[in-house]
Amino acid sequence: TAELDNATLCDGSGVVLNPVVTGGQPVIPSNTFNYQWTTGATTSSIAVNPPPGHHTYSVTITDACNQLADKTANVDVGTTPAAAGPITTVPGTICTPASGIVFSVPPVNGADSYIWELPPGAVITNGEGTASVTVSFPTNAASGNITVRGHSNYCGDGPVSSLPVSVYPAPGTAGPITGPTPVCQGSAPQSYSVPAMPFATSYEWTLPHGTVIESGAGTHTISCLFPPGSSSGAITVRGYNNECLFGDPALFDLVVNPLPGNAGTIFSSSGAEVCQYQEDVPYSIAPVPDATGYHWTYSGTGATLESSGPGLLIDFSSAASSGVLMVTPTNACGDGVPSAPFPVTVKPRPTVTLNVCNALTTTRNGRPIVLKGGYPGGNGGTWLGPGVSMEAP
Repeated sequence: TAELDNATLCDGSGVVLNPVVTGGQPVIPSNTFNYQWTTGATTSSIAVNPPPGHHTYSVTITDACNQLADKTANVDVGTTPAAAGPITTVPGTICTPASGIVFSVPPVNGADSYIWELPPGAVITNGEGTASVTVSFPTNAASGNITVRGHSNYCGDGPVSSLPVSVYPAPGTAGPITGPTPVCQGSAPQSYSVPAMPFATSYEWTLPHGTVIESGAGTHTISCLFPPGSSSGAITVRGYNNECLFGDPALFDLVVNPLPGNAGTIFSSSGAEVCQYQEDVPYSIAPVPDATGYHWTYSGTGATLESSGPGLLIDFSSAASSGVLMVTPTNACGDGVPSAPFPVTVKPRPTVTLNVCNALTTTRNGRPIVLKGGYPGGNGGTWLGPGVSMEAP
């Protein structure tokens, strides 16, 4: 019997194939065996230096009794991998967490596989051992070099190609916004905030129409004002840094309740002049948007006001005086702009003075006393008093 080992070697290297024979009858007088190789050689061993690839070498061994032993050796010849070419990827900064980022090199001559090395924290998720890998960069990944080299099963590793990569943490998703809602137009400043984001260097806030930032712009806490005209809508905020720009925003639904609108002009079908003793004199304004109440005021005296929203009735007593009437629309958020002053002129009741020249005495069932001398002051009027039974002439 005979044994013949297989061999693996690199391009440019050689190997000696030397079968080991046990048993059999050596040829006399050389005390050896006869060898016949497929290369044509008849020696007991041969030295070969084949090119890259798979090769087979066979030998037939014969002893003195013509007993045969056939053996074959497989010789695999590899090539030392060439230098890996430039690594290519999507250009730009890598912002963590990131996934699905592909790095690749052109095929390397002589490489049976590829060995990739990554910066700390980065992980190959697909393509391990090939010329193209997909890499994930979790939040804890750091900047560094990505390297690759071709690997031969027979000849080891080739020269390395390297690519520096810059890895930065993205601002991330902003946390929940906290703050009051609803609020009123014209209310005191209110604060809104999100938890501080470790990788954000500033914060971008957007506010509903009319709402303004009083203080804290660019930080994770702002103070807001709600002037008249501001409206309901969404507050948003997102973190920012110079390397990765903006993270994902948080959203907050803000309800802004309005102040009442402006009061219009006061109107009265009785005009601007009234008389003492006049009752149920009407005054009104057009309904005011967003008003839930109307506060009427009169600067004169002796007037009783009975409001019914945008309408008003006034009773003017015998002692009523002229004044200014105004109305202010109201709601739960406060007061609107009051109306323009409406001057009311109150005309006094007629008066008369009686000058007695002679004593006014008579007896029961006597003749009536006739009072003469003119009319009561003012436009018309009547004589009043105990026993008066007729109007003045």
